Amino acid sequence: MRPRTLLIAAFSVHVALGAVAAVRSSRPLADFDRYYEIATGKGRPYIDYQVEHPIGTLFLFKVLASATQGRPSFGRGLVAMSLLADAVIIAALLWGWGAVAAAYFAVVAIPVIGLLFNRIDLWSTAAATVAVATPRRDRRLSTAAALALG
Repeated sequence: MRPRTLLIAAFSVHVALGAVAAVRSSRPLADFDRYYEIATGKGRPYIDYQVEHPIGTLFLFKVLASATQGRPSFGRGLVAMSLLADAVIIAALLWGWGAVAAAYFAVVAIPVIGLLFNRIDLWSTAAATVAVATPRRDRRLSTAAALALG
């Protein structure tokens, strides 16, 4: 099978599993419930209530919570952001190292991608992947920005 064909097929599986995760995200999930609790916390984060994530993640939680209407849509938003991060990872691999590397990631990630859609790990992984792909194209400013985001 050609690498691009394999990549398209594997990413199609990611999208299908993302749809399943989005449907399930409105149910009680310990991580999403905690993320929503952090996002809707009253007072000063880190001082008035515990936040076990960096400031950038807290900011994204707060923005997503204000753009959604309650915990179920917040969960779907988190899954959508993770699916977007997954696509960024694949695109960065494709751009930096070609179809074989991108297809390899897409296939190898299939057994755990459902778990990753229920966490926020893909966000920093996307930033790190972009950060290491950009020097290959001599994009120093993009490298610095991606490292800072990650």
